[in-house]
Amino acid sequence: MRKGMSIRIKILALVIAVVLLPTSMLTYISQKTASDAIKDEIMKSINENTNNIKETVNMFLKTHEENLRSFSQNKSLISFLSSQRRDIGEMLGDLEWFKSLNSDIQSIYVATADKELYIVPEADLPDDFDPTTRVWYTNAVSKNDLIWTDPYLDAAVGNLVITVAIPIYDENNDILGVLGADISLEYMTGIINSFRIDDTGYYILSTNRGKIVTHPQQDKIGQPLATDVLREEAISGEYEGKMVYHYNGEDKYTAYTTIDKTDWKLFGTFNLSEIRKKTNAIVQSSIIATVLLITAGILMGVFLSNPIIRNIKRLVKDMNLIGNGDFTVRSKIRSKDEIGLLVQSLNKMTADLSSTMENIKKMSLDVSMSADSLAASAEESSATTEEISRTITEIVKVTEDQAYSTEDGLKKTTQLAENIQDVSSEIDKIIDVVKESNTLKEKGLNAVIVLKEKSDASNAASDEINSAILEMDKSAEQIGVIVETINNIAAQTNLLSLNASIEAARAGESGRGFAVVADEIRKLAEQSAEASRSIKSLIDNIQAKSKNAVNTVDESKKIIEAQNVAVAETQGAFNDISEMLQSISDNLSSISSLNEVMVGKKNEILSVMEAISASAEETSASTEQISASSVQQAAAIEEVAKTAEHLNILAQKLSEEISKFKIDEK
Repeated sequence: MRKGMSIRIKILALVIAVVLLPTSMLTYISQKTASDAIKDEIMKSINENTNNIKETVNMFLKTHEENLRSFSQNKSLISFLSSQRRDIGEMLGDLEWFKSLNSDIQSIYVATADKELYIVPEADLPDDFDPTTRVWYTNAVSKNDLIWTDPYLDAAVGNLVITVAIPIYDENNDILGVLGADISLEYMTGIINSFRIDDTGYYILSTNRGKIVTHPQQDKIGQPLATDVLREEAISGEYEGKMVYHYNGEDKYTAYTTIDKTDWKLFGTFNLSEIRKKTNAIVQSSIIATVLLITAGILMGVFLSNPIIRNIKRLVKDMNLIGNGDFTVRSKIRSKDEIGLLVQSLNKMTADLSSTMENIKKMSLDVSMSADSLAASAEESSATTEEISRTITEIVKVTEDQAYSTEDGLKKTTQLAENIQDVSSEIDKIIDVVKESNTLKEKGLNAVIVLKEKSDASNAASDEINSAILEMDKSAEQIGVIVETINNIAAQTNLLSLNASIEAARAGESGRGFAVVADEIRKLAEQSAEASRSIKSLIDNIQAKSKNAVNTVDESKKIIEAQNVAVAETQGAFNDISEMLQSISDNLSSISSLNEVMVGKKNEILSVMEAISASAEETSASTEQISASSVQQAAAIEEVAKTAEHLNILAQKLSEEISKFKIDEK
């Protein structure tokens, strides 16, 4: 016999499984939860910092745009370019003054169509230098508006700069030249590099051609982005996005957005391995806890399994003795668990077997004596049975003829009953259809009433909406008048602030503070004008939509009136249907009553025929059964005699086998 796994091993395996499965699952869930939480926190930080950096860069660019745009409208500058350009010193002084107000400006210059260039600070340029061929000049002229160039390394200073340029117009809106400024990106780069993502993450700013503008590693500035994936995202027209890419053997996550004014891409990137490092501590702690729990479980399993195994071995020994025929054995194991119950059941089974064997021994003697008496009685019964069999055979022939006639009559009566039942079923179906039609009719009438009420409510609501829209249109016209007044005030304020700025510039150092105040007033005036234009656009849009809404409400009222006519016609049709259904229902009630009478008579006839047929069949079957039974009885009596003799022999053998068992003597 093949030996299977022991109980001790099964208990220990169960303990290990009970400990290992929950702890493994808990470890996985904890690691996954922590990983997701850390990743979500980092991604949230990236999104927040990206938005902050984006706002900072946009504000940086916007400030220089507004300053340069304002300076391009400087009257003394326009006057200088429009005249014979005699007072160069005053014009260079204006450039110097503007540069001193903006610490990020590395140089500022004015280029004219006749290839003249006025620059502060003074630069050593070749004699054949043609400013009109420069990208910043040609782009500003072709666009006819302010432009930004891609960042580049300044040849003289060696730092990263970007050029902003704007055309200068005379009073006839003709281009006199181009005003340009080289803006140092050191301040902006410092701000971007000050933002970090965890331990290894950082932010990269690139142009829309994939060229790096800012990077924590200075040697990468001005170089293309390191991977094709990042370059493709920078060049693509996608405004923002996120992805995972592979670089220098590391899986990295990045999220990016677009700087609105220059279409530059701002990337926030970090190593995904940082998340795994932070969650490894959780996994290690869980593994140590699992090993300790498994060790404690094994020790506890061994301690608990020892008494169980010891009792099982004693129980197996007692069961082997009982299996060898000794029913006097009683197990002496004392245990209050399931093994104790098993011992009690074994002892009870042994006692019951001992008692049963004693009874079998006594009954075997009684069986032997009864077998002798049975054999004698069987011989006497055999003769009587043969005489009864002959008489019953004659009775069987008469009952068979009667049964055939009765069965034919029952078949014809049953067919008639089935036809009547079919008629009754069809009548019931028609009644059900009429009832269902009545129900649907009531639902239809109710629905028509509800529809009429809803139509009336819709008509009233349309009138209220129409009145509200007309009131809103009048209010919008009044707001438009107010907005126009605000716009006029903003234009006058802007003009006054510009004149004040020019006068402050002429005043020199003493008017510089007043120039700053005038500039702030100009900005507020421009913002007010922009806001009033936006409000006017919204008011115009509201008035247009109000007119459309009034037309739509009128159309809705026409549709509702047509709907009310259709509802009234539908209600009349439902009333006609109701009268027809009532007439059909009355006729069906009369038919159903007559059918019930016919079904009752059919059932009475069928019951009588079934009773006659059943009686005939029972009589025929009984006679045949008696005839067969008499034949069988004769054979059985003979068999009983043989069996009685064989039973006597078996009883003797049974007595011999029982004597081999050891049982309790009573």
